[in-house]
Amino acid sequence: MRFLVFILLFISIDVSAQFAKPGEEYIRSKEGRNVWEKNTIIWHCIKALKADANNQEAVKVCTCQAEQLDRYFPMAKIKKYERLYPHLSLTKLLEEDVALQQRIEDCYSTISQNNLFFSPLQMTTYRDSMAAYIRENTKEKLDESRINSYCDCAVSIMAKRKINAESVKDINDPNSMLFNEIAYSCGGYPYKKISPTHAWKVADSLDVNGSKRIDSVDVITVGGMTKLKVKIGPVVNVWMLDCGATDMLVSDTMMNKLLQLKLVSKDDFLGQQTYTLANGRILLCDVYKINHVQVGKFTVDNLVIGASKEADSFLLGKTFLNKFRRWSIDNQREQLILEK
Repeated sequence: MRFLVFILLFISIDVSAQFAKPGEEYIRSKEGRNVWEKNTIIWHCIKALKADANNQEAVKVCTCQAEQLDRYFPMAKIKKYERLYPHLSLTKLLEEDVALQQRIEDCYSTISQNNLFFSPLQMTTYRDSMAAYIRENTKEKLDESRINSYCDCAVSIMAKRKINAESVKDINDPNSMLFNEIAYSCGGYPYKKISPTHAWKVADSLDVNGSKRIDSVDVITVGGMTKLKVKIGPVVNVWMLDCGATDMLVSDTMMNKLLQLKLVSKDDFLGQQTYTLANGRILLCDVYKINHVQVGKFTVDNLVIGASKEADSFLLGKTFLNKFRRWSIDNQREQLILEK
């Protein structure tokens, strides 16, 4: 992320004749003549960062920036730009000098290696760029009402953790602590999900029907995958138990069979949603509400099932498991333990 915008903010006002004090340090011309008051430059920089004078990181950055200007511009050029651009001479001088822009931006390097979010303006700028990135690079439908709150939450966590310029890349690594802390605290990316996965709540028990409180369901391990029998009406198939999947997932052929048997109707259609499989494949699915899904002695209602022509295995996901108060796998007995 580039921070040149900050220096351009504070130099866009007249800083040549304010806060004059005896013994004031000056930014000098190349020939050594006093031109701009150094403390005024630094003060406007801190103000532009929306920090305060006690923010030592902001003071260091702004002092470094001011010092890059010292003995840099010839006096003749300074006077020329003051005639051409009253009150904006320093801004214009900087806009035309790429080398000086880089030196000014380099002032952030040391600080950002320790704490990237040391000022409120940097937090705001990063939040806005994060929101723009999500909008531009996400294929799934977004919940616009959640984007800003998600980004605010994420940046707040990064600032609290004093994330530096190196570790900020972890925000895109699903295996990192930072990614998962943000997902846990901020609710994951603000996708418009038909069936957001949630933890168990008492109301879920009303969707589980069965005379027993606990049931043990036989499972098998095939190719390292845990599989079990799932019955929907008269249709019985072997499904993969996938606690990393959100909903139930079947092929288009299976969904057509469920529609023909009137186990699902067109009135149950909820829309389309993308699902990301464990191997990284992204499937666009037609999504339906489904009832009467039987596993062992339990029958579960109010589930969500997606159908795609690219689906080869049937998946029983987290929204099914989360209907139960507790569930576990007994590896010794090869059983799924479900507790209503």
